[in-house]
Amino acid sequence: MIEVLVAEDERPILRNIVKAIEAADSDFRVKYAACNGKQAKEYLDSNQIDVAFLDINMPIYDGLFLLQYIRDNNMNLIPVILTGYREFDYAKKALKFNAFDYLLKPLDEKELGNLLNKLKVEVEIKKKQQPFDSFGQISRTVFEDGDGMQNSCFVASCFLGGYSRGNLDDETKVRQEDTERYLKKYIEEKVGKNRFWLAKGHRESERILFVNVNTDRYRELLEGMVSSADTSLLPITVASATGPAEIAAISEVYRNLSETAKEIMEFGKSCILFSEKIRQPEKGIDKDRLEVILEGIQPDITLEALTKVFGRVIDLAGTKRKNLEYGMKSFFIRLCEKVPTQINYLDIEEEILFILENEFKYEKLVEKIEAVVKEYFYVSVEPSRNKERLAEELKMYIIKSYQFPFSSQILEEKFGYSAFYLRSVFKESFQVSPNEYLLKVRMERACLLLRQGVQAKDAANEVGFSDPLYFSKVFKKFTGCSPSEYMGEG
Repeated sequence: MIEVLVAEDERPILRNIVKAIEAADSDFRVKYAACNGKQAKEYLDSNQIDVAFLDINMPIYDGLFLLQYIRDNNMNLIPVILTGYREFDYAKKALKFNAFDYLLKPLDEKELGNLLNKLKVEVEIKKKQQPFDSFGQISRTVFEDGDGMQNSCFVASCFLGGYSRGNLDDETKVRQEDTERYLKKYIEEKVGKNRFWLAKGHRESERILFVNVNTDRYRELLEGMVSSADTSLLPITVASATGPAEIAAISEVYRNLSETAKEIMEFGKSCILFSEKIRQPEKGIDKDRLEVILEGIQPDITLEALTKVFGRVIDLAGTKRKNLEYGMKSFFIRLCEKVPTQINYLDIEEEILFILENEFKYEKLVEKIEAVVKEYFYVSVEPSRNKERLAEELKMYIIKSYQFPFSSQILEEKFGYSAFYLRSVFKESFQVSPNEYLLKVRMERACLLLRQGVQAKDAANEVGFSDPLYFSKVFKKFTGCSPSEYMGEG
């Protein structure tokens, strides 16, 4: 059960939000409903919850104060801001204090459902931290028969691609699997299979590397692992301490390294850092200069002029992943505030994260973001019947082509629209994304094949999965059981 706090100063709205959350998903339970920021703060000080929905405008302590309070006190919860349709200035400040997402009032049932689904994933990620507090599952071979370090080992946080803040398309998932296989093969060839363990981290893209070798070999191992990676693989970001960590301290060391890796991550290229202690947060984007640049966005701005403003934002952000994300979010918040559009900011933010997680070439990144700007702020709105027809055509394409590769680039070439526009049109008609619908089609077909006695590896290939192991993981996540269990063999 996911436990929730809701803070909203208007009691009728508060009651409606509580009812809406619990009605939308039975996995969520509202433990406490606060009528002001003071009540919310007092409850947070003495109780543990998973998610906090915080209204921006409340008496005593407002939502922004609570966001900063949660951040400053390292509270292990996920904050979501409740905001009005045009409170973009507040949205910018919420971005600064790391709100997970925004929920617009009055609540939209579909948007609430989508947000709760994202929160489920995030809560699951956070709860994965608990096993690492004891590290009872670490293979003892990592700490035995090494170079005299039975009570310690080296630890590194490795991100394959991005942060996993957005959804991954099929192509990126395949590249992620290929990158993980490369890491395992490279390390095993260098140190042997009994001297390392590569575990899953808190994010889908993160792996935690444990190695038991001497210091000189370890540094050489990681540097070679990063520099030898083929360009067809995802960028690899590695943060490691310079010396081994005692077993009792591994949990804290890992968490520090994970945050460091996110700080140093470069867009589209691999990087590695050895640090003696926790790395201080790197200087972020220059917010004063960013504000000056964004002042150039006015209601009558032309597409050409806006493209130049975006270019200046990107230049200011540089190649740091976190700066690019912050700069692009700030750009679109200001754009939604100044230029009329029929799409809300939350949908645009979802697309920003999707692009950042699945595109690793700088020129392509800029090209796709500029396409979003053009299609949603400068292209006349198509009649709903045209959008419905397009959505139906995309649906039929998925049904007929589910066994073939599926990516944003393929969709763009097939239909002549940006992947963002196609996803938006499809979700408007069918309430799921094209990727989610594709997965449903593939898994339903796989279930049919397995019931007919087809072997799992053959069923995987039939429905578009080149890797049977990855197919098994996806199948279990979708159905709740492995292919062999589904066939009655487990």
